[in-house]
Amino acid sequence: MNVDAPSLVVDHPDRQLECEHALDMPVRVLVDEAITKGWTAEEVCASLVNVIAAQHIAYGHDPDPAGD
Repeated sequence: MNVDAPSLVVDHPDRQLECEHALDMPVRVLVDEAITKGWTAEEVCASLVNVIAAQHIAYGHDPDPAGD
């Protein structure tokens, strides 16, 4: 998966939007792959919401898990 690095500083007001643009295509590819494997779009999207919510909690507890 290829995600572009940010070009804006952390406190720039458009940085969140830039991140969304950077993640859009990789997420589309992931969703398309899951759908071609037999999952419905509804299942995939609902599952991604749940997975992302869990990841958000996990990264809140350990913001740099690679350093563990």
